[in-house]
Amino acid sequence: MKVKKNNLGLAGKYMVAGKLLRMDYDASATSVQTRRVDVLYHDPRTGKMGQVQVKSAQPNNKNLKKMDLRYL
Repeated sequence: MKVKKNNLGLAGKYMVAGKLLRMDYDASATSVQTRRVDVLYHDPRTGKMGQVQVKSAQPNNKNLKKMDLRYL
């Protein structure tokens, strides 16, 4: 089933934010209108902050074999 491009991007953004939260980072997905920054994070152990730009792709037979699913 093909997912709308906007929905796919939002799903990827929240998946990354969720993974960071499970790794004990403070993480927040940015609003839809923020350019080039999808997730902001803070490492409470070191005090460092950073940002992530997420790229999501619709899986198909060709790129599904290439995807690294360890990070899901």
